[in-house]
Amino acid sequence: MELAKLKNPTYSEARYGLGLLWQEANNIRAARIQYSKIPDGFESKYFDFNIKPPNSY
Repeated sequence: MELAKLKNPTYSEARYGLGLLWQEANNIRAARIQYSKIPDGFESKYFDFNIKPPNSY
């Protein structure tokens, strides 16, 4: 996905996928950067991850 983003920085699918991966890795800052580059109203054709919130103890 990183290569797809580098080849075409406006490709929202790659940015969305990278954002999901960064979010899953708990790197919210990196995820937010990717999400901020995606236009409003975007709906992925490929990704539909369910991200679980962190467990609270």
